[in-house]
Amino acid sequence: MESLRNLSANLTDETILERVIPYIVHLLLDVTSHRVRAEALTTLVDCLDLVQEVPTSDYNIFSGYIYPGLEKLDRDILVRVSLAKNISRIAKISMRYLEASFINHPTELSQQQQLQFHTEFQSQSEAIGNFLSSLLTDTDSVVKRVLVSTPGSLATLCTYFGPGKAHDILLSHLITFLNDKDDMQLRVAFFKCVPAVAAFIGWHAAPLLIPLLKQVNPTFNCYLCGLSE
Repeated sequence: MESLRNLSANLTDETILERVIPYIVHLLLDVTSHRVRAEALTTLVDCLDLVQEVPTSDYNIFSGYIYPGLEKLDRDILVRVSLAKNISRIAKISMRYLEASFINHPTELSQQQQLQFHTEFQSQSEAIGNFLSSLLTDTDSVVKRVLVSTPGSLATLCTYFGPGKAHDILLSHLITFLNDKDDMQLRVAFFKCVPAVAAFIGWHAAPLLIPLLKQVNPTFNCYLCGLSE
């Protein structure tokens, strides 16, 4: 897979989409090793990110092919951590593919194409929302910490979903981190990441956050200062 990543940097977009991606998706179901499956996920994202020109016929490649492959991933901790590291990149790349298939073409979109675009985006955002909800409620706090601590992850996801869904999906799940009494690092991670999320959502975040912050242990005052700013 490392060789595939290096090779793909010199392949055409068509070759990556038609030859490399199907093989990597096949490796997502490798039954012999969870390390292979975890690495296949990262390799898949890396290779997808190399594609610059997406044919209009591939506008639904994520909802029709990539996401069904990811849904079949097992629940091994290494695989879940890999997904947590890459979920924001997946969302960003899927949006770029969709825009490249429609908006970046010089001709004006027909009404049918506009409908296809919005339908596909709804399908993709629903899939990303499901993956994200699963990761944010994972039974292992390591997965949740990896998700919120990956540089640029939450900012990318906020931009992808917009303020409304960022509130409903991200913030509503993030506050559950405070319920974990056994993992102080997870609670600290909450206070480190929530200021940026709350700033993106705006005043709508206040009714959800203020009652919780009033109950916060003074130990976390330094993080509250960042939130108040």
